[in-house]
Amino acid sequence: MTLKKVLGLVKGTRVWLFVPIMVLFVVIPKFYVWVAEVPSLDELKIYKGFVYNKKVSSRKGWKVGVRNGKETKLFTCGSGLGAMYNCYSGHVGLHEKEGLEGRSVTVWWYEQPVYLFLEQNRLVRLDVSGETIVSRNDTIEDVRRNASKAPFWVGLYIFVFLLLSAYFVVMEMRKTHGKEYD
Repeated sequence: MTLKKVLGLVKGTRVWLFVPIMVLFVVIPKFYVWVAEVPSLDELKIYKGFVYNKKVSSRKGWKVGVRNGKETKLFTCGSGLGAMYNCYSGHVGLHEKEGLEGRSVTVWWYEQPVYLFLEQNRLVRLDVSGETIVSRNDTIEDVRRNASKAPFWVGLYIFVFLLLSAYFVVMEMRKTHGKEYD
């Protein structure tokens, strides 16, 4: 049996067609996390207003919202596409977070690329009423930590995919040709 026939098995489904799907939904987003860098202070944008907390979902947490009368912006501390948004985790408890509502806030931020043509407003530093809640060093450390984990996760996903693909190919070969492939 040729390799071409083996790769085309599994009840008419071509297992290897999932490779582009994995690249689009796993490898590319993790690549953006891996190469992410926090800009220097003079490259950051500054936004001032009054803080409110926007719960995005129970799984992803809270975005920091800032209203300045003209417009409202939402900021995230998530490192990439689909990451947890919560900027307060490890900095402020639940009750303290609620106490920040309506207070004056200054946010240093930038537009972080997270996928091919998508960006998010990445919070770098958060000052509420003159008190620093999230520092630039905290953000730099978070970006570095997530960047160091990205290759591991890509490798794990590829390994699991290859393992499952091999399993399905072997099962189909056994079904089609009997036990001669054991």
